[in-house]
Amino acid sequence: MSDPGPLVDERGLAATYDGGAYVDAWEGVEQYRKATSYAFRKGVKSSATARALDLPRGRLRTWIDDG
Repeated sequence: MSDPGPLVDERGLAATYDGGAYVDAWEGVEQYRKATSYAFRKGVKSSATARALDLPRGRLRTWIDDG
């Protein structure tokens, strides 16, 4: 029996969630990935990441500083 793969892709799954501050929940996924990747690569916390990516620090703090 072969594996048919996922029923829905990541973007489709994100579309099933309320985006909250985002019109499109996928935008939040993209910002999360961009911010956490930047912070990891540069070895910085939310404040430096927010300045570098021009994003609100309050949004990044829980993603980066809280592990």
